[in-house]
Amino acid sequence: RSFFVGMEGGFFKQDMPNGQSGYFLQGWVYVATSQAGYFGASGAMPVPHGVVEKVVHEGIELGDVIDQFSPEQNTRDKGGAFGVFTLGVMTRKCCFEATLVHALAPFYNPLLYK
Repeated sequence: RSFFVGMEGGFFKQDMPNGQSGYFLQGWVYVATSQAGYFGASGAMPVPHGVVEKVVHEGIELGDVIDQFSPEQNTRDKGGAFGVFTLGVMTRKCCFEATLVHALAPFYNPLLYK
């Protein structure tokens, strides 16, 4: 069977039950065949205030901002923002591997997802 896969990461603003709001980093994957398609999402990680300021208020691309907070350059092709925020505990690759499994769940267990 052929699968078509799209992956994207980014962050979003979320209002909290305590009345405050924050920004969270999350990965998304879409997997499709000619008959069906499903989304999977990663867990959400808080985005540091300094990153939010530069991306949201200054309009700088997330990948460029992450490079400012990392000892490496071109981190989007390495550990990504997930890796920088967690000091390598959760990398971009690790996040998207799990997120891909989440999106594939209906293909693994089609009877449950009918």
